[in-house]
Amino acid sequence: MRVLIVATNRERAPLPVVPIGASIIASVTKEEGHDVRFVDLMFQRRPKRALAEAVQSFRPDAIGLSIRNLDSTSWLKSTFYLDDAREYVRIAKTGGVPVIVGGPCLGVHPGGITEYVRADAGVWGDGEAAFPEILRRIERGQPFDDVPGVVTCTEDAPPKVNPQYRVEDLGELARPRVWQWTNFRQYADRTGPLPIQTRRGCVFNCSYCTYKFIEGDSYRSKPVEQVVDELREMKEAFPGAPVEFVDSTFNVPLPYTIAMCEAIAEADLGLHLHTSGFNPAAVNERLIDAMTAAGFSQVVITPETASDRMLRSLQKGFTVRSLRKCAQLRKRAPWSVLWVFLLGGPGEDEETLAETFKFLEEEIPSEDMVFLQPGLRVYPNTKLHRDAIAEGLLSPDEPLIRPFYYLSPRVPEMRYREILVEEIAKHPNYTTIKDVLHPFFPLYLRIAGGLRVAAPISRAAGGLSKLASIGLRRPGASV
Repeated sequence: MRVLIVATNRERAPLPVVPIGASIIASVTKEEGHDVRFVDLMFQRRPKRALAEAVQSFRPDAIGLSIRNLDSTSWLKSTFYLDDAREYVRIAKTGGVPVIVGGPCLGVHPGGITEYVRADAGVWGDGEAAFPEILRRIERGQPFDDVPGVVTCTEDAPPKVNPQYRVEDLGELARPRVWQWTNFRQYADRTGPLPIQTRRGCVFNCSYCTYKFIEGDSYRSKPVEQVVDELREMKEAFPGAPVEFVDSTFNVPLPYTIAMCEAIAEADLGLHLHTSGFNPAAVNERLIDAMTAAGFSQVVITPETASDRMLRSLQKGFTVRSLRKCAQLRKRAPWSVLWVFLLGGPGEDEETLAETFKFLEEEIPSEDMVFLQPGLRVYPNTKLHRDAIAEGLLSPDEPLIRPFYYLSPRVPEMRYREILVEEIAKHPNYTTIKDVLHPFFPLYLRIAGGLRVAAPISRAAGGLSKLASIGLRRPGASV
């Protein structure tokens, strides 16, 4: 069969993200013996035309569209993506063949999203087994509405959502080899790293998070030796490119992460490694030293708050004491670090906000970046969803396809903005989504990419200070 795989994500802030999920599905589909064409819409000037031309010229027997996110998840600058996705589905349907959607966002709301974009079917959870089975059914002219992980819609009934399929042995999966499916140089030119996923699942119960819906509530990990081999292959395919670990919680389980980092260090690959899922709940000296020896240079740490009351509210699974330990141990490492904080969760008030900013003042060095995000995107079936309903802020019938943001009513909306302006004025290393939307930011990325500098999001303190000194960055513009 001829199978067209389309990566629909076009969001480039703060960095363009390489479509690892769509690349894995393309690799699996190719291994099944199908003729695969891959279309990445990220850098297409006319994405709708590019998709239409691919459908017309390739004449596929089936089309799979990967949808990464519902929206930008930012209260300060909210952008909804599913209307574009629905238009891509409409164009794909001109080919007269089944159109199947998948991607991380379907794990959030599988039936609602499949129905909204008007696809013939959706796949949620691990698509590596579900999608090939769908293709086998299409090839035999058989229905596929009973395949695990498949979502189907009819006009006169609610969407049918089958239980997810889970790949238990990640070592059996095809490698994404994103450079075979995308023009990776376009990502590298904007400091985008090569992605690697070493585990799936999450054991935490954060009140706002959807990782458990997408990947499950227990960990499934690749063999350490396979991780090392994949990294070696990446180095050979794209020398000098940084590699980012895209696991939902990079350092949990802790023993696995330490063993993996020590194996990478032993292999002496000389790679620049990044991770964006570092959890303060599981940190010790051995981990920090192993990561440094392995080659980690850029780390995103995600405490979300530095108030014990708010940590309990958000069900983060650690305390401020653990967070302080993490901040102290971080100083052992010569990393560039970005700390992420969410403001305005249930119970947030002036006192808890003050506790968070006091921690930042005391524990975070000025060379580290701090990303501040007021407002929490509410997703279906989360504790935050139930909290918002209980407080009368949200109707139980609201499908939450379009974004709704929770902001604690104990603090006036304008006060959140005032606090951000005050803190950013004092601390140039504090930032928000508005800074990465600055007109100069894409140029900044292109220059950094051209110089082969590591992704600069966590190294932007100096640059932001310079912009402020010449009047191109005003604290008020960041909120």
